[in-house]
Amino acid sequence: AILLGMLSAYAGADQSGESWSRLYRRMPDIKQKYSIIQNIAPLDDRTLEPFLLSSLNHLVYGDLAAYRTDRAAYDDWEILTRALVHELGDIKAQSAGAVIWDVVRSAETPLLKAEGLIALGMIRASEYAPEIALILRNLNFNTRTDRDNAEIEAYGAVISLEKLKDKAGF
Repeated sequence: AILLGMLSAYAGADQSGESWSRLYRRMPDIKQKYSIIQNIAPLDDRTLEPFLLSSLNHLVYGDLAAYRTDRAAYDDWEILTRALVHELGDIKAQSAGAVIWDVVRSAETPLLKAEGLIALGMIRASEYAPEIALILRNLNFNTRTDRDNAEIEAYGAVISLEKLKDKAGF
């Protein structure tokens, strides 16, 4: 009886996740899409990995150019991108490593870069450990005028390297 209850709860979460993903695809407004991702995140449904990865790919490789011209639109794009990167890290979506690395490399803000670095650690994308270690080394040796931003990025790199447990981080 307990096993049957657990299976039906799992199936219910799976169906709920699929419903949210269909709704996400229909929404034209980025703020509405963000709201949907906020509802998907607590499900921790690994079956949504293809949907989440596809959504992130679309934002990074498709929609980004449209949002770069307007600061408010870019801010909304970044919030949604951070949410997707965070969720892919939470579910340990190893298939998302390359696109998350592209987010890290092209991020215009330290919060997005840090979120991407942490997600790379969460998914154990050890192939990026040397580059992450280099980012941290450069942050440690540079005396940037924007110290707060450098600290945010350094925090993301440290957490990432800690989770990766790769020798490049030591």
